[in-house]
Amino acid sequence: MGSTKSNTAVKVLGDSWFKIPVLGNIYYNQVIATASSIAPLILNEKPLNIDINGKVNITFQGINRILVLTKKDIEVTDNISKSLGLNKPIDKVKDWLSGLGIKIKI
Repeated sequence: MGSTKSNTAVKVLGDSWFKIPVLGNIYYNQVIATASSIAPLILNEKPLNIDINGKVNITFQGINRILVLTKKDIEVTDNISKSLGLNKPIDKVKDWLSGLGIKIKI
């Protein structure tokens, strides 16, 4: 559903943690195709987790290497609804429906 690429060189000290700045693109046509899987997360104010698969080119002491990066279930946000600013409108709709005796279960 997305891709990212960065050509920014980063110096890393030995035995240390580091951040790598990247710019990401989201392919909205693919997001729309999976909207049915995201909608329940939004309505129920659940976390959004993503998987990352990719490669990082590394040069160490003049030797080039490729690091394969695979990480599953990275939590982007603990409440996708709140992060998108939709929690208050959704709560209003839920309250209105509840007043009519309608409960939403997803």
